[in-house]
Amino acid sequence: MDTFKRRGPKYSCITYHSPRKHLNEDVALLLGLHVGDGWLSDKWGIMCEKVEASMINRIIRLAREVLGVEPIIGEYKEGEIMIRSGQRQVLDFFRSYGLPQGRKAGSVRIPKQILGSDNPAIAKAFLRGLFSTDGCFSFQKSRGPRVEIQVKSRKLRDDFVCLAGRLGFSFRSYEYLPPRGKNKAPLQVAYTTQSGQCMRWMDDIGSIKDSHVQRYQDWKKLIEAKRS
Repeated sequence: MDTFKRRGPKYSCITYHSPRKHLNEDVALLLGLHVGDGWLSDKWGIMCEKVEASMINRIIRLAREVLGVEPIIGEYKEGEIMIRSGQRQVLDFFRSYGLPQGRKAGSVRIPKQILGSDNPAIAKAFLRGLFSTDGCFSFQKSRGPRVEIQVKSRKLRDDFVCLAGRLGFSFRSYEYLPPRGKNKAPLQVAYTTQSGQCMRWMDDIGSIKDSHVQRYQDWKKLIEAKRS
């Protein structure tokens, strides 16, 4: 595994090739990650928890291989890393998928190119990216596992439920208003607590976030221990 290093402004003009135009799994994965935790203004960027080293390295590789640039990497705030680029070809890439600039949290949705694709691998890759940023796998010994996403955009949540449904997953959804002072806008939640679905989700869709993978492995060990 590569180890990421902080890279400053001197890397901001390194270009390897033009962005990928063909919608493949790597493009879909990057789009899912961006829709979840990315931002777009006069620059593009995405945030990651500093402890998620393998996820950071994966995004860096996607920036090189999909966007065709060497991203700038630096600390955003304590515990978080920002991966970003202001190169024109990067901005044009995300704009070509109709992704909004500025405050996108309440209005963003799955790009029509993803929804219009009949390739299951594209759908899985996008869902993997979105789940890696806005999703959670959890479990309780008495209640079993839970797979969910929490977003601010109702359109995004509903698109997620629709796209996951095409792959045979059945998610329930609801709106959640966090305690006063934490978040003014309600959160849009989609979830499943069916053990079989949760296992198939983690095996077939999965996540590039280490903490998701670790919790899933912990749950499987618990199940195996109960069976033995």
